[in-house]
Amino acid sequence: AWGIDESVTFASVLTIIEIVGLLVIVVCGFGGDPDLVFRLPEIVPSTFEVAIWTGVLSAGLLAFFAFVGFEDIVNIAEEVKRPSHTLPWAIALTLAFSTFIYLVVVSVSVLTVPMQELTESKAPLATVFEKITGASPRYMSAVAVIATLNGMIIQMIMASRVIYGLANQDQLPARLAQVHPVTRTPLIATGVVVVIVYVLAMLFPIETLAERTAQVTLSIFTIVNLALIKIKYEDRESGAEAPEFEVPVAIPVIGVVLSIGLLLTGLL
Repeated sequence: AWGIDESVTFASVLTIIEIVGLLVIVVCGFGGDPDLVFRLPEIVPSTFEVAIWTGVLSAGLLAFFAFVGFEDIVNIAEEVKRPSHTLPWAIALTLAFSTFIYLVVVSVSVLTVPMQELTESKAPLATVFEKITGASPRYMSAVAVIATLNGMIIQMIMASRVIYGLANQDQLPARLAQVHPVTRTPLIATGVVVVIVYVLAMLFPIETLAERTAQVTLSIFTIVNLALIKIKYEDRESGAEAPEFEVPVAIPVIGVVLSIGLLLTGLL
C-alpha cells in the first residue's frame, strides 16, 4: 500500500536475509565436510524403481511452489523503465541463481542428515542447520518465517496488479482500478488481496495452500504457453515484426508438456 519502491525494497531486504541463511548452510556443509562434493552423485537414485521416481515426481509439484514468484515479475512490467529488455533477463537470471541455490542446499541436507530424520522433522531445514553448525535451530526457523513472509508480500503485490489490470480493462468493477494519488498504488485492489490471503491462511494448512497454489499456477502456465503458441503462428502468418525478445516455438511447447506433466504427478 505504501508504494512500489518501498515494497520492492522491503522484499529485497527479506530476500537477502533468506539467501544469507541458505548460504550459511551451504558453506558450513561443504566447509565442514569437503568430501560432500564427491558424494553429490548420491542424491540421484542409482536404480530405476517406479516407487522411488513416483515419489520424486510427486514431490516436484510441492517443490514447484518454491518457484512461484518468478512469473510475478511480469505483472509489474508497468513499473519498469525498459520492460522488454529488462524483464527477460531478470526472470532468467533469478531463476537460474535460485535453482542453483536450492540444488546445493538440498544436496547438503540429504547428504549430512539421515533421510529418516529429515522426514520425521517438522522443520527439516532447521534440523540440517543445527546438525552442521551446532547452533540453535531457531535461527533457521526465523529465516524460514522471513522467507514465507517474503513470498506472501510478493504474491500480494502481484495479485493486486492483476486485479488492477483486469479492472482497468473492464473485466472487474472499475473501483478496483483506482490508484491513490499519493502512494500511486491500487489501494482497493491491494486491500481485497490482503483479505483473501488472510481468510485462506486461517482456513487451510500451509501445505495444502502450497499444493493448490502450485496446481493453479501450473494450470495458468499451460494456458499461457498454449496462447503463446497460437500467437506465434498467427504472427508468422501475418508477417508481423519480431519483438525485441523472442523465443523459438519449441519453448512454449516444452512448457505445456512439463506443466501438464507436473500436474499429473500430483495425482500419483
